[in-house]
Amino acid sequence: MLGSINIDKDTLIKLALNGSPIAKAVALTLLDEMYDGKIIAELKRILKEKQHSNSHLTTLQTV
Repeated sequence: MLGSINIDKDTLIKLALNGSPIAKAVALTLLDEMYDGKIIAELKRILKEKQHSNSHLTTLQTV
């Protein structure tokens, strides 16, 4: 898929940070493809870590 798109990494990063929600999603998808899935893997790791942290807080609040 990426081979047919001619856009540089800097532009994709700018779109991922400042674009519309759709532009952000497309830019992140293309960047993730460029980096062999490492971006999505890192986002999943952060989300899992955050969920674990939040579940710990919930446990402390119910005690």
